[in-house]
Amino acid sequence: MKYYLDSNIFIYAEISSGAEGKLSKNILLLMESEKIKCVTSCLTIDEVVWKIGKETDRKTGIEVGKRMPELPNLEILPVKTTTIATALELMEKHKLGPRDSIHIATMIENGVFSAISEDSDFDKIREIKRLSPEKAAKVLKT
Repeated sequence: MKYYLDSNIFIYAEISSGAEGKLSKNILLLMESEKIKCVTSCLTIDEVVWKIGKETDRKTGIEVGKRMPELPNLEILPVKTTTIATALELMEKHKLGPRDSIHIATMIENGVFSAISEDSDFDKIREIKRLSPEKAAKVLKT
């Protein structure tokens, strides 16, 4: 089974000193140690670089973005024209924002139906099972 990692997992792992940071770091360690296989959208890199750059500094955000494609067992999925078409349909049908719609459309197009995310908007899509970092820690035994 593959898990879709939302941008907040990478962000928390990098800049949060709280429980969500620790849980997110553990999820990334599971991925890096080949215990779980993960995917994310190329859009995630954009979100991570932007947020970390705002919270810390631009240089740190860019450095984190450069490291992401190098992470073991993380496949970065493209956003295609068909992805955008699906995302727009999801926006209309489920009242989702554009970024969440692109993430979910990427998942659907690639047959990935489990997401690790704090974002409850994933719960609006019946086919998607969202695990919070806390729940993922219990399920995946971090």
